[in-house]
Amino acid sequence: MKGHGYKLKAMLCLFLSLSLCFVLYAQEAMTAEVLRSVDLAFSEKSSEKLATVLFANSKAPDYGELENYILKKIRQFVVLNELDFARDASLVMIDTNMENDEALAIYSSTTKAIERRTEMLLEQQRQEQQLAEKKQKEESMLAESSKVSSSYTPVVNVSSGETFYYSAPKGNYFPIQWEVALGVADLMIYTNQEETSISYGLSFGGNFFYSAEVITLGVDLFADVMLLSFLGQEELHGLVKAVPSFAINSLSDKILFRVGFLYDTGFVSPVIGASFNNKKEDGLAFDIFADYYLGHLAQENMSVAFGAGASVTFPLIQGEVIAMGLKIGLSDTVYIYDDGIENNLKCILGLKVGN
Repeated sequence: MKGHGYKLKAMLCLFLSLSLCFVLYAQEAMTAEVLRSVDLAFSEKSSEKLATVLFANSKAPDYGELENYILKKIRQFVVLNELDFARDASLVMIDTNMENDEALAIYSSTTKAIERRTEMLLEQQRQEQQLAEKKQKEESMLAESSKVSSSYTPVVNVSSGETFYYSAPKGNYFPIQWEVALGVADLMIYTNQEETSISYGLSFGGNFFYSAEVITLGVDLFADVMLLSFLGQEELHGLVKAVPSFAINSLSDKILFRVGFLYDTGFVSPVIGASFNNKKEDGLAFDIFADYYLGHLAQENMSVAFGAGASVTFPLIQGEVIAMGLKIGLSDTVYIYDDGIENNLKCILGLKVGN
């Protein structure tokens, strides 16, 4: 009996020892290994690893200390604005211990913060998209306006921001274009089969054009008089020309057809011809014309009469309403008679004022 009792006491001691070891082991939830597991879960932002640590130590007597340590780590993540994992970690703590009020509070606050952040991001994305669409629209409008014909002028409505275009074929805000030129040096070289003469005089010229949607109408005026003779004949010589013109804009508003009259020292004639006018935005302009004088048909000894000329204008003053430039022109009037040719070559230097 004593031996049997001795064995029973030994087994009881062994059981108590094992139970004590289990209790001692269960009380060691805050070991270095457990804390390293928690730190690893936070560094990797792994809610699964954190849940494993919590569930493995949920029965430990010092489980509350483990929760406090984890809550401290969660608050650090909140300060660093790592709201997503802070919310996930607090949710894991709630799943393990629903009575942890601090975890519930952190979960609630981080969830609301994430919702506000999401709303702010969506609003920011919406504003960025609106700005991008506005910029794209402005670029499209700019690209479209660059394709608009130079014969149209843009006007922006300040209140609405809309751009309108209206016809102004010469690049101005007004459909009426005008030009007046005073020739301060009009040099004429006259030649025929018998003599050559050189004369100096003054000239006056001008043109006016009205541009409609379909057609451009205008008139070209010119008059000069030779005042001094340096060589040859000394008789007074003068010329007057008035030639209305028109252009069909669908073909070109720069090519004009001319019909008018000419007076040249006793010779009167109807005029038919064409001209080309090209004016650039910087004020530089180039003009050329060619005319045929029908009056030779009324002359017994005249076979053909015609004239041609060209001029170029260099801008001096370019204002919003008035522009001034230096105009240099060269023209030639030819009369072919049965017994020879009469030629009037003119070189004119003048000042031009227009819009």
